[in-house]
Amino acid sequence: MKPKKDLAQSMAPRKTEAPSMKEAMPAVDMQDPLKHLTIQIPASLRNELKIWAVQRGMTVREVVEQAIRDAIK
Repeated sequence: MKPKKDLAQSMAPRKTEAPSMKEAMPAVDMQDPLKHLTIQIPASLRNELKIWAVQRGMTVREVVEQAIRDAIK
C-alpha cells in the first residue's frame, strides 16, 4: 500500500532539475579562462540587481561583467 502524502507534500511545487554549473556557464576560452570574483553587497541592492537583470533578459553575471568593462574603459 502506498503511503499517503501529507498536505505540505501535495501542495509543494515540483522541482525541475537545474542544469549543472558546468552546463550553465558559457564555454571557457582556454586563452582567457573564467575566474571567481566574490563581493559583498547589501541584500536590498542584490535584490534590485536581480530584478533589473531579469527585466532585461540578462543574468547578474552578464550585468556585472558589462559594468566592469564599462568602468575600466
